[in-house]
Amino acid sequence: MEPNFVNASRNAITDWHAALTYFSAKYTNYAYISNIEFVTDVSQNSIAGYDVYIYFSETITSQGQSALGLTTTL
Repeated sequence: MEPNFVNASRNAITDWHAALTYFSAKYTNYAYISNIEFVTDVSQNSIAGYDVYIYFSETITSQGQSALGLTTTL
């Protein structure tokens, strides 16, 4: 795994948090969104208890097609 990937992911998470903070301040009906906590951990294994996982792979396919990324919700 490239260290750049981890740094880019952490920067994206920081940006995501900033966007949610801005949105919740602008639209006070959504103020509760500002209470979302972002915790990052880098590991070779899946650790239970997180809501979002970011995996890196050299190849990703979705429905038999090559893909740049993949999101799965439960």
